[in-house]
Amino acid sequence: MKNVFAIAALVAAAGTVANGQIFNEIGDATDVLPGQSVTNGTLQIVGFNGGGDNDVFAFNWSGGDLVIDARDAGFDTQLHLFDYSGNGIGENDDSVNYGLNSEIALTLAAGNYLIGITSFNNDALDGAALPIFGFTNTFSDNNGNFIQGPEGNGTLAAWDGLSDGGDYNIYFSSAVNAIPAPGAMALLGLGGIAAIRRRR
Repeated sequence: MKNVFAIAALVAAAGTVANGQIFNEIGDATDVLPGQSVTNGTLQIVGFNGGGDNDVFAFNWSGGDLVIDARDAGFDTQLHLFDYSGNGIGENDDSVNYGLNSEIALTLAAGNYLIGITSFNNDALDGAALPIFGFTNTFSDNNGNFIQGPEGNGTLAAWDGLSDGGDYNIYFSSAVNAIPAPGAMALLGLGGIAAIRRRR
């Protein structure tokens, strides 16, 4: 009987992990900072750009090579990657692997990031309505995609258009996590200190 319960518990745990890998957009994700935070272990965001909106999601990355793509979106996408303050890192329109659907493959330091999804020709603007990404600082990413780099202007504040409606999935090649709350980080630090003190 114990074995039956143990198997049931393992199946339930496996189901929880599998469900946790897909994050469904909650309501309508914000189109600027701070973005809608994903849950821990997210490998795929399922969302919808409807009524001409743009969506921005916040995530924590442990560091290293990361590929983000919108391979099967129902419209011609652009992906825009920012640091957590809204400074531009890179933007891709058409990808090598997925044609009109976007992909960004970069080696990123551990930290908090934002990923925005819009339709083609809908670009990120700063508070002075200047473009965040442009053609003066382009480069190829790890998968050979053409990336528009940051123009050196301000942080994300608006977009210069509205996205076409459509379903989308944003895929991460490795699981990303929710951004830790500052209070949680402080408690974690205190817990670590307490543990060290107890060991002595």
